[in-house]
Amino acid sequence: MWEKILSKKFDDIDIKIINLLNRDGRMNDQKIADILGISKTSVRMRRLKLQNSGAIKIIGLLVLQNMRLNYADLLIKFYPNSPKEEIEKFIEKCKNDEYIYEITRYIGSYDLLLRLFDDNFYGLKNHLNDIISDVKIIEKTLLIPVVMSDKAWGNIIEFNTQE
Repeated sequence: MWEKILSKKFDDIDIKIINLLNRDGRMNDQKIADILGISKTSVRMRRLKLQNSGAIKIIGLLVLQNMRLNYADLLIKFYPNSPKEEIEKFIEKCKNDEYIYEITRYIGSYDLLLRLFDDNFYGLKNHLNDIISDVKIIEKTLLIPVVMSDKAWGNIIEFNTQE
């Protein structure tokens, strides 16, 4: 599936590098080179090109459920006449909030998703109230507590049942 979608922008080798790094972001250039049967230098040049273009970003993914943290998705609908500057100002405020793990923009019934986490739902709810109180551009919200994530950013998330 990735190959079909990505082949419009990348060649086969770049797609294979993307897939390998998506499965294991810690994989080094030599291991990728060994798997693909090309030189380490070639892998490094291609990986750097992908990173510099913004196509990939090597990050660590926090597995909130395995850290025994509570998290929830807050869907937000802005009033249709909300000034774009006010929406962007609110999003910038959210970007700087340490309790917000993810911000995603939508088209449709809701405009924005905020994924928040805390060590308990009571703290999460209080923090949520702090974020959206006095924000005049919000028409409605929907809070959905998350029970479990099975897949995130293309990766299957194994739930660790050990304490």
